[in-house]
Amino acid sequence: MAKRQIVDVDEEYLREVMAGGSVRSGKKEPVKEPEQQALPVQTDLPVKEEKEDVIQPIETIEAKETVRQIKKKREIMAYETLFLQRKASVPRRQTYICSSYYDKINSFLPVIARGLSITAYLDNILTHHLEQYRDDINEIYERKSQKPL
Repeated sequence: MAKRQIVDVDEEYLREVMAGGSVRSGKKEPVKEPEQQALPVQTDLPVKEEKEDVIQPIETIEAKETVRQIKKKREIMAYETLFLQRKASVPRRQTYICSSYYDKINSFLPVIARGLSITAYLDNILTHHLEQYRDDINEIYERKSQKPL
């Protein structure tokens, strides 16, 4: 029986390529289709010539839309990674949230993250918030906790 070969996979690169990103140098470049030029529209009115740098080619507009779509997909993937992952169970304490927030979360969470509890979702949000604002929180805490002379 032959042993399986372990292959190192660059998952971030694969996601980028699948989202329509470019292929890195050293790899095979995708075959590009020949560019099609728009046919000029003929009218009876005299046409004023425009400078080339003023006209934005269709390819540029399409490229911008593709970049926006890729960024949006990456943002969604980042959101899923940050907030919609189950973590190991830890000791918990009871706390309360506004019932309107509970109802909103309860309406979408079972659809976007089946099996993830509201408690785990809120724990992920709080973890991210505390990591993101750690320095600000520490600075405010130090400022407020200093004893006056």
